[in-house]
Amino acid sequence: MVTVSLFKMSSVPKKLDIIYMIDGEKVGDCNFRVRRSEEDNEIQIEVFYEEDLEKGMKRFFSTEAREIAQYLKQKGKETIQRQITCFINREIGTFEIYRGPDHVTAKIREAMQRLMKVRLEQVNLDSQQLLMIVNQRSEEVKQAMFKYIHGMWYQILRGNKLEKNQKYLEYLSAKPESLRMISVIPKINWCNGSKYTVSFNGDTGTIKMWDGQYREKPRNEIRQLVKLVMNTSYKRIIDMI
Repeated sequence: MVTVSLFKMSSVPKKLDIIYMIDGEKVGDCNFRVRRSEEDNEIQIEVFYEEDLEKGMKRFFSTEAREIAQYLKQKGKETIQRQITCFINREIGTFEIYRGPDHVTAKIREAMQRLMKVRLEQVNLDSQQLLMIVNQRSEEVKQAMFKYIHGMWYQILRGNKLEKNQKYLEYLSAKPESLRMISVIPKINWCNGSKYTVSFNGDTGTIKMWDGQYREKPRNEIRQLVKLVMNTSYKRIIDMI
């Protein structure tokens, strides 16, 4: 699963200014390096940080991983270096962190705000915006999460063609504002023709891509998904004016 945490920039510095402010800088235990992007309006940033060796190896959930961690600690190795990819899209003013919401993502966000002297506001989607994605930009709904409905803290529905599911329609009718997350097959231009499920979480401002296994997704597809979210968010603001 690939996850992107999405933020809106309060202002967008010039490209050369961003490179000058970020490349080679260190904030806390995070080191920042700027990489060349295939798109002129984008800036790719690699963030490097140190993680506790044993904690990092636990991600593999195997006996071999624990044995390797123990061996390396005996050799004096206490940490391992991690790398996270980020993108600044100057055209639409967004900052993307290729990671879900946690303390590392928060740390990177704070560091970038400090380096660029801008605010990075988490992109949230309300229920109407999520429904716009369902109705206008998706082929099929695979999962929906409702909040505070029928006495339940969370209620999750899964299945094929949920947009035609009676219970899904009943929840929307009873309390439409309770919809907080959707998983859909989006209408985008697929790079290799292989489609997969994408989840849009209105509360956490994340986009999750899942095709049954962990592997990188084409940047062009992620770029389309980010623009889909931002266009939906922007259109909702215009509709309210």
